Amino acid sequence: MDLVASVFTLRNAKGLFAPKADIGYQEQDSNVRWHIVAGGTRAYLLRFGPEVAKKEAQNIDNQNADSYFMLTRVQSAYLLAGDGLFEAEAAGRLFLLSVQDRADWYAQTDFIAAPAPEVSPRFASWLGALIKHTMLRRAAHDAFLALSHPHEAGAFVYRGLEWLVLGEGRSWEDVADDVGVSRNSIRDFKKLANVDYGVRHASRSGAKLRADWENYGTWVCSLIDAINATRARLEPGYKPEEPALVADAVMKAMPITAYV
Repeated sequence: MDLVASVFTLRNAKGLFAPKADIGYQEQDSNVRWHIVAGGTRAYLLRFGPEVAKKEAQNIDNQNADSYFMLTRVQSAYLLAGDGLFEAEAAGRLFLLSVQDRADWYAQTDFIAAPAPEVSPRFASWLGALIKHTMLRRAAHDAFLALSHPHEAGAFVYRGLEWLVLGEGRSWEDVADDVGVSRNSIRDFKKLANVDYGVRHASRSGAKLRADWENYGTWVCSLIDAINATRARLEPGYKPEEPALVADAVMKAMPITAYV
């Protein structure tokens, strides 16, 4: 049994530290498993299975990509769980050959509290949903990108909503109902994003919509509201989060200034 261990540094513009996460995951269509250990300023992603650590360049590239894709799920789950916005930078990766089935290992993370803050059930719930549902994962990562790049938030929010519209085969009017706004409001947003404001397309005038807290904050909240509504349809029994809880998560993740 081979092992690939990827290490990432987590950073938060507000000085927040990521809560501790210690979660296992079995890939649905293979014998490959993951173990995710994150918290403080580090994330360790362990992927183990037959021949995952092969030395071929293509395999190494594939493992690097897989670790990145899993990391985006972790980042998006932190965002949706209200833990904050965490940027990440690869710090290293190990490829271990011929690891036995019952090998023991551990990852040391620099949690600052004693006892270490544990990840919430809310985080674990969101991470599971993002791993399971591709459209939710894509939309959630666009919410993450919108907050990471507030001056381009409109483009990312539009695409995030589009993942949900196309993923379920629904209409933009249905999205308006999910978000709790009028259908005229969703049409106005689509017009803003697509016509002469430099959001999704260049404008003839050269004008471009500037980042504004009320603007991109509200848009991201609406995208997450739509993600919640979509998840409720995909997972019977899931109760969408209250708008106030979503707003609190976005406020915690919003950068202090839109331009640096």
